[in-house]
Amino acid sequence: MEVAFVVITAILCSQNKWTDIKDFGEGNIDWLREYFPYKNGLPTRHNIAAIMRTVVPETLLDGMVGWVNLHRERHAQPIISVDGKVLKGAKANKQDNPLYMVSAFDVDEGLTLHINPVKAKEWS
Repeated sequence: MEVAFVVITAILCSQNKWTDIKDFGEGNIDWLREYFPYKNGLPTRHNIAAIMRTVVPETLLDGMVGWVNLHRERHAQPIISVDGKVLKGAKANKQDNPLYMVSAFDVDEGLTLHINPVKAKEWS
């Protein structure tokens, strides 16, 4: 879990190479230790890569969603759903630049919090 945590947080901070992920972890080890002990520090970049190759992506996603929901429930935070849609009929009519909309929705309150138009490339 320690390795998965450092990888996920590093990727969220735009680090996408094993060396960058390792450097990110070393530079943020005090913050990382607020969540996991990292008693032996961080593994080498090669070991980080080897460990991550053994992870089934769906399992990691399930674990991440579970962790986020546990955190959300502990702090009484709402469930926010994010969804994207293309303008109805745009694909059927083969429009070159159809309108895509991304929305954020508070599930508990039944409220749409934000709707934003985006380019297709930004959404996919």
